Amino acid sequence: MEITTLIENSKEDESSALLPEHGVSLFFRASKHTILFDTGKSDRFLKNAQNLGIHISDVDILVVSHSHYDHGGGLKVFFQENNQAKVYLKEEAFSDYYSKRGLSKKYIGLDHALIDMYPDRFFLIKDDLEIDDGIFILSDIVDTHTRPSGNSFLFERSDGKLIRDRFLHELILVIREDNGMVVFTGCSHRGILNMIETVENKFNNPTIKAVLGGFHLMNPIKNRMSETEDVVRNIGRTLLQKKNLKMVYSGHCTGKEAYSLLKAEMKDKLDRFSTGKVIRA
Repeated sequence: MEITTLIENSKEDESSALLPEHGVSLFFRASKHTILFDTGKSDRFLKNAQNLGIHISDVDILVVSHSHYDHGGGLKVFFQENNQAKVYLKEEAFSDYYSKRGLSKKYIGLDHALIDMYPDRFFLIKDDLEIDDGIFILSDIVDTHTRPSGNSFLFERSDGKLIRDRFLHELILVIREDNGMVVFTGCSHRGILNMIETVENKFNNPTIKAVLGGFHLMNPIKNRMSETEDVVRNIGRTLLQKKNLKMVYSGHCTGKEAYSLLKAEMKDKLDRFSTGKVIRA
């Protein structure tokens, strides 16, 4: 599988015309489908695709990992460019989600008007789903391991009140091929170890060729690591010990400091993904 990074916070080649932004968007083909995973927060995913000769109009499956603006903010632009793809999200996708620090509150969810404008394009998921042969969305994520502490700033509106975000709107995309699986985790708000364990449980400890996603180990407001060094290193050691996990690609909300600690533990088993990077898994 060849996966092209349309959007990430940084870019692979600083001299290129590609436009990075805080967000994630990944393009690839699997079996007989052309798939987009997340859209970033603006129209930049489309501009980068055009620059790379990728036709977003050909996409027939869009999966949105969770309902934050930096992963689904480009939805309106996507619909303007693409008139065919089904868009898969959790059924909680169009609830209200906020970032809150002290008295300051910011809406970070999706544009609610889109579901009224394009009602036939959305497929809202409650349970685990096999979209087609070898393309799975996992909804029921285990809670064996601690979730990222950075989630403490993230809220949802429930029964008219703000409560800590339970991340019921987060999902995992899994692509099964003959020689193993590729796992896409978005921001891993439920915890990267929980998400990988969910895949292991669902498919009876399969070979996982690659995992791609951010791990939410950075506080974007203060631009520093949100976990202790011990916590981050333990994540790296735990991932390294998983013999059926061949490669991990991380970026976005993992943060540079946490990535360096993970790299020190995982060595060649960890690499970055950044805008313009092509990954062959």
